[in-house]
Order: sequence, then structure tokens, then C-alpha cells
Amino acid sequence: MKYTAADGTTQRDSNDAANWTIKTKFVEMEVLLDVTNFVERITELLEEPFYEFPAFYEQKYDPIEFPAISYSFRGGDWAAVEKAIEEIEQQRDEDENQTEGIKGLEYSMAIQALREAAGEMPEIYCYYSVNEHFADQLRAHGHRVQEYGIHQIWGREAFGQSITCDSIIDKICIEMEIFEGQKYSWV
Repeated sequence: MKYTAADGTTQRDSNDAANWTIKTKFVEMEVLLDVTNFVERITELLEEPFYEFPAFYEQKYDPIEFPAISYSFRGGDWAAVEKAIEEIEQQRDEDENQTEGIKGLEYSMAIQALREAAGEMPEIYCYYSVNEHFADQLRAHGHRVQEYGIHQIWGREAFGQSITCDSIIDKICIEMEIFEGQKYSWV
């Protein structure tokens, strides 16, 4: 993923060697524990699929209209959903310093509503206990995270690769401006 350095002109790659090290450190700090086996065992005991597990899905959002965003979906139109999500994220970035518009959890709710309106949610393949700050960032991008006791459980929609490879890590690191050449660079 490309990003602009602090000088405002230099384009950099989030997957170069220095940024890979930064992403690895970020993941090591924010992702606490793989709890997939724990979640699967609870699911067996409750005899319910985890996607119906109340502690994880107790909040359901109705597809509602948000300021400047109105979409109508007919089951499974993922290209339209992803486009809408990108527009919501763009609006979030534009609204960052304003008092009007959708904020924080409302962005997450908008993204969740769009995904649900499309007829299905992407499958969750594994579960991780994550830090609260990271959980909030994941929610803001429409990822499924649920508080369970003192833990924030992230339902990751990918497997077979390092979390460091997930595009959400790039997005969050860019937003935090911690990549090489950015304002708060960890290099």
C-alpha cells in the first residue's frame, strides 16, 4: 500500500523493509493471544456456531441512512459494499475535525450495516485477543470485535498468513503516521 511521507510529496511503500519491521512491532504490541481454540471450545459447549454466539454478536445494526451516504443493496453485492465502505472511510477522514457528520462508532455501525444489508458477512476464520486501542481501531474500519470479559476478541476474516500482511494493519499504521518518513515514525 502506498502512502505519502511527512514532506507531503514522497510516495512510499508500506511493505518495504523498514515498514515491515514497524508493522511487526505494532502487531506484537497489539495482538495479545490467539484464542481460536478457546472460542471453538465454547462454541462446542454451547452447541451454537460462533457467528450466532450472543457475546460476539449482541449488537446488530439496522441498515439505515447516514449523512451523504444512501445505498440500497440486494444480497451479496460486495463490490458495491466495498465502494460504500471506502466512501464512509473517506467521509470519516474528512469529518475528523468537524462536529457534524458520523463519528467513531457510528462509522463502524455504518460499515456493519452495509455488510449486513448485502446479505451475508465474511466468514471469520480465527479469533485473537487484542488491546483495547487496537480493538477500537478495528471497529472503526468495520471489523468484528467483541468485548468478552476483560478481553477484546477480534474475529479475523483471513488465515494462512501473518497478521502483519493484513491490509488493515497498513491502514492503521498509516493513520497513526508511524511508518518511515511519517510524523511519528517508529524508525
